[in-house]
Amino acid sequence: MKKVLALLVMMTAAHCVLAQQLPVTDLVNARTGKTVTLGKACPAGKMTLVCFWGSWCAHGKHQLQTIAQAQPTWGKILNMAIVGIATDEDRTEKLVLPYIQARGWTFANYIDRASALKHALGASALPYILIIDKQGKVAFTHTGYMESGALFGELEKVAGR
Repeated sequence: MKKVLALLVMMTAAHCVLAQQLPVTDLVNARTGKTVTLGKACPAGKMTLVCFWGSWCAHGKHQLQTIAQAQPTWGKILNMAIVGIATDEDRTEKLVLPYIQARGWTFANYIDRASALKHALGASALPYILIIDKQGKVAFTHTGYMESGALFGELEKVAGR
């Protein structure tokens, strides 16, 4: 009975996140230091794949590297944007930009100080993936590593392909 109840609670929470407006919390651009909200970080009228990661999280770093490798193909096929969001705290924040630069990631990367956005979205672990539709609403969420083929399938669904 406890497992069934826990499953219902998780399904309800996941449904509440989907199709919601994006929370208004500050993100810091990892390259420039400027502050924006996720809504401003996602290009208007364009589907955006968002991946939360951390410099200390092996699975999150692997997920974002997988996305980075697929970016040239996915971007052309689906006309989409990619946003990385590091959830590093003050003591590890200085590791984020060198990591991004060493990997040659050209897509936008931000820092979610104190994990405010992550918490507002109800994310419990990393990596945490969002697909934001063209209307700026959360269309898909996933916690944990996701193989590129499965992730591309979800992107196609949100894109209506």
